[in-house]
Amino acid sequence: MDNRKEILDELSGLSPRLRDLKAKGDGLTTPEGYFEGLSDQVWSRLKDSPKKETVVRPMRRLWRLPYKSGIAAALVLAAAALIWLNRPRESAAFDLGALTPQEAEQYILNNIEDFDLSMLVASRPEEIADPAGAGRTDTLDSEWDQLLDEYLEDVDDATLEQILF
Repeated sequence: MDNRKEILDELSGLSPRLRDLKAKGDGLTTPEGYFEGLSDQVWSRLKDSPKKETVVRPMRRLWRLPYKSGIAAALVLAAAALIWLNRPRESAAFDLGALTPQEAEQYILNNIEDFDLSMLVASRPEEIADPAGAGRTDTLDSEWDQLLDEYLEDVDDATLEQILF
């Protein structure tokens, strides 16, 4: 027990407040008869307080807004779909009927390096329509021969063998 007395003396030296906590108790005590009269006090306060009228709102009023919003959204989507589907479409296809033979010939001459040799050989200059009927096939044949000669001069032997064999 001497040990206990030494501990209490040391505790009182370090912190007198900590030592006094045990003497005070836990502080959680209630007055005598507190819980017996509590229910009566609560009921008397409830009876004396003014009653508030409870307002009951019909649910129909709350549901009107979502229905109206849903119908409005559906109408907006339908209008957007109609506008989007009926918009004028730009045609990606080029109208070749509006192209004159001179324009086609000039395009081919300007972009000859873009064409494949087999494609050039397979097409015949006679197939190009001559609206005036002036017989330009001789001129086209000579230009065609000249273009093929220039192409063959630019092609090396290995590429030429690969094309022919």
